[in-house]
Amino acid sequence: LARIDKGKARLITRNGLDWTAKFPALARAMAGLPVETAMIDGELVALAVDGTTNFADLQDRIATGRTDDLVFFAFDLLYRDGYDLTGAVLEDRKEALAEIVPHGSAGMIRYSDHQQGHGDEFHRQACQYDLEGTIAKRRDKPYRPGRGTDWLKIKCLNRDEFVIVGFTDPERSRQGFGALLLGYYDPDGQLRYAGRVGTGFDMKRLVELRSRFDPIEQTKPTVTLPKGVSKKGVHWTQPRLVAEVQYSSITADKILRHASFQGLREDKSAEEVVYDPAKLGKAPDPQPGRGAPKPRASEAPRSKATKAPAVSRSERKPAERKPAERKPAERKPAERKPGAVSARDGSVEFAGVRLTHPERVLYPDQGITKLALAEYYAAIEAWALPHLANRPLSLVRCPEGQGKECFYQKHATPAVPDVVGRVQIPEGAGTGTGTYTYIKDLAGLIAMVQMGVLEIHPWGSTVKKLETPDIVTFDFDPDIGLPWERVTEAALEMREALLGIGLRSFAKTTGGKGLHVVVPLTPKLDWDTIKEFAKWVAERFVKTYPDRFTSNMAKRARTGRIFIDYLRNGRGATAIGAYSARARPGATVATPLFWDEVEKGVTPDAFTVATVPARLRQIKADPWAEMAKVRQSISARVRREIGI
Repeated sequence: LARIDKGKARLITRNGLDWTAKFPALARAMAGLPVETAMIDGELVALAVDGTTNFADLQDRIATGRTDDLVFFAFDLLYRDGYDLTGAVLEDRKEALAEIVPHGSAGMIRYSDHQQGHGDEFHRQACQYDLEGTIAKRRDKPYRPGRGTDWLKIKCLNRDEFVIVGFTDPERSRQGFGALLLGYYDPDGQLRYAGRVGTGFDMKRLVELRSRFDPIEQTKPTVTLPKGVSKKGVHWTQPRLVAEVQYSSITADKILRHASFQGLREDKSAEEVVYDPAKLGKAPDPQPGRGAPKPRASEAPRSKATKAPAVSRSERKPAERKPAERKPAERKPAERKPGAVSARDGSVEFAGVRLTHPERVLYPDQGITKLALAEYYAAIEAWALPHLANRPLSLVRCPEGQGKECFYQKHATPAVPDVVGRVQIPEGAGTGTGTYTYIKDLAGLIAMVQMGVLEIHPWGSTVKKLETPDIVTFDFDPDIGLPWERVTEAALEMREALLGIGLRSFAKTTGGKGLHVVVPLTPKLDWDTIKEFAKWVAERFVKTYPDRFTSNMAKRARTGRIFIDYLRNGRGATAIGAYSARARPGATVATPLFWDEVEKGVTPDAFTVATVPARLRQIKADPWAEMAKVRQSISARVRREIGI
């Protein structure tokens, strides 16, 4: 709420906290409005150029004091120049608001416009742009604070607040913590466990949050963990902080799936986070592409003889702004969305493949189940299959999930589902053959999930042209402790070096701490030639920058350097496939990038099983769209210089 009184303004949170000092520019703008006294209700957002908003960005701006370019969307007027407007109907209050904050205003304070009627269509349009949702209000009702039946928040995304009850130790090079443990109060006041969230954090946020946890850490468990949930590395905290979390769904055991941290709710107390476990996750919030729910009677358009219809507005976005068009036609996901059909034995049929133990948790920190991983691959099949299909595979299988026993497998066994392709490949001295697997379609991809495969590593050649690779991969693997900027700089330098010899390249995260620079080639040269070429390029880098790079895989040679792994280009060697998940904490994904994303320093932990499908819905084009169109070979001049 903004309270204006004779040229001065105060900004008050929903809990009555005075945050005027946090937003001095907004307070000045409010004080300058053409009114003597007023009370304006609205929402403050960090607005992107395409009209969308990001709660984490808002939180970061507040934490760093960079609040001068935030935008306040005014959607209600409660008091003006001696008149209490709370008893007036919404339609009249908004008309009075427009006299102070005009329609189409483009400054720091803007009028939150609305749509009358066509609620279903309006909501579907909002969801298509991956907005949080819409608000539907009765236009004929007075102002009433808090929740009620006069207005509804209709969400496109599952996004709620949860109490932070603990955290886990960080693993490997991660700082701060590994994941947050979440909870909520039931109507009886009991604090219940809701799962973990390990994604949505950058390095800065990890460190900042850990500093908030240390003073409130306690030895006594804050909640009772369900049977089978590991307590290893768990630190409990007093239930004081509230996190806003986005998630795909909630399991029957009331555990969040595909959770992603959005930010802290500094304006909300833990005691306010109350949910009925029986109703948690069952709200009739439509998902993008599924259509809005049937309108309540009070929301439907009416004749003149009945009450007025509801007024809808887009959540955290002005109605008049339109995000840019997204996604190229050649990369639209298939319209078919395979569902899971349950069987009596507890298995489900998904995309024609029987998934046993679909509830098995494969990524414990995120609560990602076997079925959820299958749903991830179904969501990104049109993007992933061009890079994963029709290539011999090496697989990392973790039948019990990440963090448990894993093993590599490259040969097919009788237990491999029939929907997975087989190819005979000469081995050894050429006198024998091995049966390798390959993915043919979505069913084959889902079969990988049924087998407990957490990583898919394809060859650099296809099953039709086994001996002539069409991909060269340079793996930039930094020594522990090297800053990410060193890795992105190296990848960009490799791009320029390859352009210098007439070769275009593409970038992807590895799902770990490195980057891959991938060079598509016309499949003409044999494996030995390709490996010699990759070695020549890597060793040129090492010779030019011996203090920054090494091509020697020995750990002693990698101290303080980036290892350029060219050995992935030998016959039988593999590299992690594009859009494959990794058997790592956080459920990270090897993700193709635009080169300008590399230039901006985008970090790999931003791309996970939980976040990549949303990324693909939002980006304007496929980062690797041109790869299949590239026709290039290693020039004769370069081959002569190498001696191949």
